[in-house]
Amino acid sequence: MPTVTSSFRQPRSLKFYNLDEQAIAQAGHITYGSNVKEVTTQVREGSADCGVIYATDAFSAKLKPVDEATKDMCGQVIYPAAVMKNSKHPQEAQDFLNYLKGQEAMKIFQGVGFSPVG
Repeated sequence: MPTVTSSFRQPRSLKFYNLDEQAIAQAGHITYGSNVKEVTTQVREGSADCGVIYATDAFSAKLKPVDEATKDMCGQVIYPAAVMKNSKHPQEAQDFLNYLKGQEAMKIFQGVGFSPVG
């Protein structure tokens, strides 16, 4: 069994596959890095066979994702954005949010591993 290193605990995704996290960890086949940088370094150096991180973190570390978790496996990650009610520049903030929802920004987001906004 390969050694998997993760930057976060994911009992929901392991449960999805009916895997016993505690047994896998006790057998030495899963470890948890203290942060994403540690996980990407372990994968790059070969001390872990693979790592479980966000696709955007893999992109930043110049690693190639080989698979993707589904919402059913581990939930959905949402990065909210909003204009703050006490913003000193509400129109500029709204313009920026509008840009982030546009096609140009979507292409950039997808290019670094984000899924398109629905």
